[in-house]
Amino acid sequence: DAMYLETPAAGAAVAGAAAEFGARLRDRFGNLVPAPHAGFSLAVTLVGAAYGKGASYYAEADAAFDAGTGRYAFAVRLCTPGAYVADLVAAYDGDLAALAPVSATVDVAPAAWAAEAAAAQPEGTFHHAGVAYGGDLYAFGGATANKTYSNAL
Repeated sequence: DAMYLETPAAGAAVAGAAAEFGARLRDRFGNLVPAPHAGFSLAVTLVGAAYGKGASYYAEADAAFDAGTGRYAFAVRLCTPGAYVADLVAAYDGDLAALAPVSATVDVAPAAWAAEAAAAQPEGTFHHAGVAYGGDLYAFGGATANKTYSNAL
């Protein structure tokens, strides 16, 4: 039996955006295993190389399984750019020695910021409120440099 870890293509993983990791299992004859076995568990652990912290994602709770391809798909949002080590670990009835773990390095690119045209930029404010909603950032009200207050959005 063997496992295969599929990582995002080079440049495809961007900080703050969902990246997809995939995993497939083959039997000792090289055939894709089309369904999870009883007692089988699978986890992908991602550790940021720069700060040593990581998170684990478990197939039972965090992955979509495609029976047609035998593929587990994990959608993961990595917030910090940099190198991550991805480890794929599987176990049969808790026996971690059943399959050798698989590792890969994933480089997460910084998110790109889009500059607004100078004419579209609002006057600078302070003491305002802000919220992120639906992928957009909204700033409400605040005071301008001459200390007039605004209710602009």
